[in-house]
Amino acid sequence: MTTIITGTQIRALQLGIQVTKEWDTTTGESSIFTITGGPVYVTSLFGHVTVAFGANATNTKIVYDCTAAGPADLDLCIATATASTAIETLLTLSGVVGDSLQFATGVAALTPAELQTAPFIFLPGAIHVNQTADQGVGHVTWYLHYIPITSLSAVAAA
Repeated sequence: MTTIITGTQIRALQLGIQVTKEWDTTTGESSIFTITGGPVYVTSLFGHVTVAFGANATNTKIVYDCTAAGPADLDLCIATATASTAIETLLTLSGVVGDSLQFATGVAALTPAELQTAPFIFLPGAIHVNQTADQGVGHVTWYLHYIPITSLSAVAAA
């Protein structure tokens, strides 16, 4: 007997639970994901540009903000120039804190190594996008895949 496994089931087995967040380019810090209940193992975090960014000079970075007392915000990448980012661009992290935001445009695809070289383990908190100037236009669908470490661990779109 043949058992059909759906694409959703294969993705869940390979990457974990998927959460998405629609984000319009704005100035300042915008929460995209909230982590609650306990630590999570993030297997991938990337954005898909569905409306091109405006030409205003701006820098964008991804920030993790732990809710526990004491730790400072952690820049998951350095502020990277994102003015005029084209539609169908993929934005991702290299997996090395302090690297620039990574881009793949059009037919260029990200390899698994480029998609994220090292998973992250996050305690409860939030993941933000921080942008230095308003683009006026621009839209990104952010995708986060994770595996809960405890039975209470969860991620939700902010």
